[in-house]
Amino acid sequence: ILNISIASLRNGLFSIAEPYTRSKYEYVGDIGVTPSIFKLLKDYHLIQPNLSLHAKLAPPGPLILLWVSSYIFGRNPLNLAIFTIVFGSTAVILIYLWARELSKEFRTINPILFCILYATTPGIVIFTATASEILYMPILFLTLYLFEKSLNKNSFLHICIAGFSFAVLTFFKFTLLSIAIYFLVRGILYLISQKGNLPPLAKLAFFMLVSFIGFYLVLHLFTGYKPLEVFFQAYSLFRRDMKEIETISPRYSLW
Repeated sequence: ILNISIASLRNGLFSIAEPYTRSKYEYVGDIGVTPSIFKLLKDYHLIQPNLSLHAKLAPPGPLILLWVSSYIFGRNPLNLAIFTIVFGSTAVILIYLWARELSKEFRTINPILFCILYATTPGIVIFTATASEILYMPILFLTLYLFEKSLNKNSFLHICIAGFSFAVLTFFKFTLLSIAIYFLVRGILYLISQKGNLPPLAKLAFFMLVSFIGFYLVLHLFTGYKPLEVFFQAYSLFRRDMKEIETISPRYSLW
């Protein structure tokens, strides 16, 4: 409600739906671009250069989620925008669970405070109501929660699900691979707290890596989706677009 209210201050509910009217730029413009979602995954590397601005630089996760939601809510921009807000807002629950697991080792952490900060930070409030990027936030905090749960319980089940969840997360946005830095830093802190007891941590890391790779391997075998080709093609398209922008509006050098 807070997100919708603030985002609607300028032009009412149109402010929420407006981003999804930009079919040339947003994922919604590519809903139905192939006969089926299976065909989308199989041919994604082929049609990628012709997709909307955001879709061609990203994996197909957000497009697939919006495509599936359109079966329920239709392709009306306002309906899809409200779905995005509601789905993205569920991250608050997962933030609480993640912070609660963290508080078992770091006693000063307050899970309720984490939720309040997330729900009221102006940038996040606007982001939640006006950008499809918010769709990956529940998956992000689910991954962090499962990771912390696996450390606290030394649980191979939780770490395998965390690896799978991390793979799904990177299926939404390539740059989210950087979350691996969190896992690395957190692993080092855990190792220090365990006085250098490396074998249990190494086993957890191994199983997480296996489940991460397993997700993409199974996806490739069953659908023909080519994650590496899509990644490098997105990088190439990004560099091409940046060069075109430079010719239109050159940026000053850092020096």
